[in-house]
Amino acid sequence: YMGDAAARLRVRAHTPPADERQVWWPGYMHLISPFICTPHRIVERMLDLVRAGPNDTVLDIGCGDGRIPLAAASRGSFGVGIDLSPWLVARAAAAADLEGLSGRTRFVVADAMASDGLLREASVVALFQQSCDWQQQLQQKLLDCLRPGTRVVSYAFPLQVWPLHTRDEESDVFVYVVPHVL
Repeated sequence: YMGDAAARLRVRAHTPPADERQVWWPGYMHLISPFICTPHRIVERMLDLVRAGPNDTVLDIGCGDGRIPLAAASRGSFGVGIDLSPWLVARAAAAADLEGLSGRTRFVVADAMASDGLLREASVVALFQQSCDWQQQLQQKLLDCLRPGTRVVSYAFPLQVWPLHTRDEESDVFVYVVPHVL
């Protein structure tokens, strides 16, 4: 989609200026991970490991530019991305429009800790969250809201609360399944 000059300009319109990229949410920086793109090959591996398919709703917490929901939608899943940054959410929605995936995706400016409804709808949750103070709170929130059997896939940072289901050491991807009883 990026071969079209007009399309590139529309996506750039949703990219904050360089001097604003590090200060989108200065009051939240102690709580959240910075935006770092997950490499496309890792995104594909994450979706392969959880076997994301047409019956899945894939929720990406901290979706950034939307690459995980977009990749999930291109596989037939419904992709949902939440992020605290309105810039990134707008950029992800613009990319979905450009790729013809807006009918299979949804992007929301939201805090994962206040997104119970979105969490309950998910059959797959994707994370690329650095170890930080709020990670344990997020994991507890996931346990409280996700249905048993929901797959959680994390890149680079393992979760501490649940037993590991699968680890792909080559890509540093961890898969967990929400248990019926913990």
